[in-house]
Amino acid sequence: MAPVRRRAGRSAAATLPDTSPPTRTPSHDGGRGASGILCNIANPALDPTLVARAFHISVRQLHRLFEDEEETVGQEIRARRIQRCAEELRNPHHHRERISDTAARWGISDASKFSRQFRSTYGVSPRDYRLDHHIC
Repeated sequence: MAPVRRRAGRSAAATLPDTSPPTRTPSHDGGRGASGILCNIANPALDPTLVARAFHISVRQLHRLFEDEEETVGQEIRARRIQRCAEELRNPHHHRERISDTAARWGISDASKFSRQFRSTYGVSPRDYRLDHHIC
């Protein structure tokens, strides 16, 4: 898993809540917030609006928290989902599963969109990635 980027104390990703539904505001979560995205990453409805609503802040305020980050909230969610899919594609326990089922389990229901995003991230299709990492 890619490390959460840090800046002057904690990153915007680190200000997300760690439970669902979150009960803390971004400034009072004790730095455990990145796990809020991770705990809910498989939820297909997880998006900036849902995250903002969980914090009782506006989407605009949420985006402001991510201003200095390399990725937006939505991009961070997408990246984490693709990363989890890649982990499963490498896992021999999942080698017989359909790739679209793996993507759906991590909140990505559109197989062609998943394939494009995966190829953009890893430089190969999900199928080729699985074959390249297949261990007998």
